[in-house]
Amino acid sequence: LIDNRGLGYKITYYLDKFEYYKNSKSFFYKGNIIFNEDLLTIEVQKQSIERRRRATYLVSRMHFFRALWANDLKSAGFIVKNPLGRNLNYKDIVIQEDSRRKFLKYPENLDIFYYTKLPIGQITFLKERVYFDNSGYFDSLGISWEGEFASQRIGDLLPYDYYIKE
Repeated sequence: LIDNRGLGYKITYYLDKFEYYKNSKSFFYKGNIIFNEDLLTIEVQKQSIERRRRATYLVSRMHFFRALWANDLKSAGFIVKNPLGRNLNYKDIVIQEDSRRKFLKYPENLDIFYYTKLPIGQITFLKERVYFDNSGYFDSLGISWEGEFASQRIGDLLPYDYYIKE
């Protein structure tokens, strides 16, 4: 149970798998998560909570994958580069099987930038291609993250039904 007062959620996380890798000093966890709106939040706090949710969302993996699904990386503020620094576009990294199945695929690591000159994250592929959908979901077993994206934990997550309120 996680009481995330900053984002206004009470989170229940059911851990299915946790692995620690001594050599790389990294770990992997997988489970199911349930978000419940913190109903004790008073009206004054709601605006502050929404600002924090928005800020969290904008630099999230979910935002990246939603923008990638929509072929809207540029206007969402993301740039994807290969290890040589070449900008990549949607057609370079996405395979679309049909209207509902898309995969991220590239033969090398990808650097992800978000309104910065330095990458906020790097994707290392663990599978040849990685499924993702329009909600921001992606196959977490197919990717290893580095950088700011790697530091995002359960407390930094938002439910898949979260969208920025305009």
